[in-house]
Amino acid sequence: MKRGISVACPRCRTTWYEPASLTPAILREAGEMTAKQGPMSGIVFLRGTLGMELADAKAMVQHLSPRGTTCHRCGEELPDDVEVVCSSCRSFNYRW
Repeated sequence: MKRGISVACPRCRTTWYEPASLTPAILREAGEMTAKQGPMSGIVFLRGTLGMELADAKAMVQHLSPRGTTCHRCGEELPDDVEVVCSSCRSFNYRW
């Protein structure tokens, strides 16, 4: 079974699979849930909505920008791309 597109963070070297069915709306909902209710809610949401493996959902939530616009690791402002590597610390981020 194909799990999706392979994504890797240059900073932590974690690799995970991003489902091809991921949409900006799903990413935004996962980001908002994670910011308001904590990472477990985002993981459960991604697994239930997209059928993701636990490890992939966990890695994806770990790399969600906490406010949608700043790096999850160092807090620097991120460019407008949805998927971006922070120029300051080299961490992969999902902007939502």
